[in-house]
Amino acid sequence: MVKRAQPQKSAQELKDFLDDNIFSVIEISDVYSTNIEMQRIIKSSKKTLNSLSTAIEVVDFFWNAIIEKSHSYDVVIEHGLPTFEDIRYRFDLECYGFR
Repeated sequence: MVKRAQPQKSAQELKDFLDDNIFSVIEISDVYSTNIEMQRIIKSSKKTLNSLSTAIEVVDFFWNAIIEKSHSYDVVIEHGLPTFEDIRYRFDLECYGFR
Protein backbone atom coordinates (compact mmCIF):
# COMPACT_ATOMS: atom_id res chain seq x y z
CA MET A 1 0.00 0.00 0.00
CA VAL A 2 1.34 3.43 -0.98
CA LYS A 3 1.38 6.02 1.77
CA ARG A 4 -0.15 9.31 0.68
CA ALA A 5 1.39 12.63 1.55
CA GLN A 6 -0.78 14.66 3.87
CA PRO A 7 -1.80 18.08 2.56
CA GLN A 8 -0.13 20.98 4.32
CA LYS A 9 -3.35 22.99 4.28
CA SER A 10 -6.62 22.44 6.10
CA ALA A 11 -9.77 21.24 4.39
CA GLN A 12 -11.22 24.76 4.62
CA GLU A 13 -8.14 26.35 3.08
CA LEU A 14 -8.31 23.92 0.15
CA LYS A 15 -12.06 24.50 -0.26
CA ASP A 16 -11.44 28.25 -0.33
CA PHE A 17 -8.71 27.78 -2.93
CA LEU A 18 -11.08 25.81 -5.20
CA ASP A 19 -13.88 28.29 -4.67
CA ASP A 20 -11.64 31.25 -5.46
CA ASN A 21 -10.01 29.66 -8.52
CA ILE A 22 -12.88 27.65 -10.06
CA PHE A 23 -16.37 28.18 -8.71
CA SER A 24 -16.37 31.93 -8.07
CA VAL A 25 -14.82 32.65 -11.46
CA ILE A 26 -17.46 30.55 -13.23
CA GLU A 27 -20.32 31.99 -11.16
CA ILE A 28 -19.57 35.57 -12.19
CA SER A 29 -19.33 34.70 -15.89
CA ASP A 30 -22.02 35.64 -18.40
CA VAL A 31 -22.40 32.04 -19.53
CA TYR A 32 -23.18 30.88 -15.98
CA SER A 33 -26.09 33.29 -15.66
CA THR A 34 -27.74 31.85 -18.79
CA ASN A 35 -26.86 28.15 -18.53
CA ILE A 36 -29.24 26.33 -16.17
CA GLU A 37 -27.38 23.01 -16.47
CA MET A 38 -24.07 24.65 -15.52
CA GLN A 39 -25.74 26.33 -12.54
CA ARG A 40 -27.10 22.98 -11.36
CA ILE A 41 -23.72 21.27 -11.71
CA ILE A 42 -21.80 24.05 -9.94
CA LYS A 43 -24.30 24.20 -7.07
CA SER A 44 -24.21 20.43 -6.68
CA SER A 45 -20.40 20.36 -6.80
CA LYS A 46 -20.12 23.14 -4.22
CA LYS A 47 -22.59 21.35 -1.94
CA THR A 48 -20.49 18.18 -2.16
CA LEU A 49 -17.26 20.10 -1.61
CA ASN A 50 -18.65 21.93 1.41
CA SER A 51 -19.74 18.65 2.99
CA LEU A 52 -16.16 17.35 3.09
CA SER A 53 -14.41 17.51 6.44
CA THR A 54 -10.79 16.51 5.79
CA ALA A 55 -8.10 17.83 3.49
CA ILE A 56 -7.66 14.34 2.01
CA GLU A 57 -11.36 14.30 1.07
CA VAL A 58 -10.93 17.66 -0.68
CA VAL A 59 -7.90 16.33 -2.58
CA ASP A 60 -9.93 13.27 -3.63
CA PHE A 61 -12.79 15.56 -4.73
CA PHE A 62 -10.33 17.56 -6.85
CA TRP A 63 -8.90 14.51 -8.63
CA ASN A 64 -12.36 12.99 -9.16
CA ALA A 65 -13.47 16.27 -10.75
CA ILE A 66 -10.64 15.92 -13.26
CA ILE A 67 -11.55 12.31 -14.03
CA GLU A 68 -15.33 12.75 -14.15
CA LYS A 69 -15.87 15.78 -16.33
CA SER A 70 -19.38 17.23 -16.08
CA HIS A 71 -21.74 17.82 -18.97
CA SER A 72 -20.93 21.53 -18.90
CA TYR A 73 -17.17 20.91 -19.27
CA ASP A 74 -17.24 21.76 -22.99
CA VAL A 75 -19.10 25.01 -22.27
CA VAL A 76 -16.52 25.94 -19.64
CA ILE A 77 -13.68 25.27 -22.12
CA GLU A 78 -15.45 27.06 -24.96
CA HIS A 79 -15.79 30.24 -22.89
CA GLY A 80 -12.26 30.17 -21.50
CA LEU A 81 -13.37 29.56 -17.94
CA PRO A 82 -11.03 27.72 -15.55
CA THR A 83 -11.10 23.95 -15.23
CA PHE A 84 -9.64 21.72 -12.55
CA GLU A 85 -6.92 20.75 -15.04
CA ASP A 86 -6.01 24.42 -15.45
CA ILE A 87 -5.22 24.80 -11.76
CA ARG A 88 -3.75 21.34 -11.14
CA TYR A 89 -0.18 22.57 -10.67
CA ARG A 90 -1.25 25.40 -8.34
CA PHE A 91 -3.45 22.99 -6.38
CA ASP A 92 -0.48 20.66 -5.86
CA LEU A 93 1.56 23.61 -4.65
CA GLU A 94 -1.27 24.65 -2.34
CA CYS A 95 -1.57 21.14 -0.91
CA TYR A 96 2.01 20.02 -0.65
CA GLY A 97 4.27 22.95 -1.42
CA PHE A 98 5.73 21.06 -4.40
CA ARG A 99 4.62 19.18 -7.47
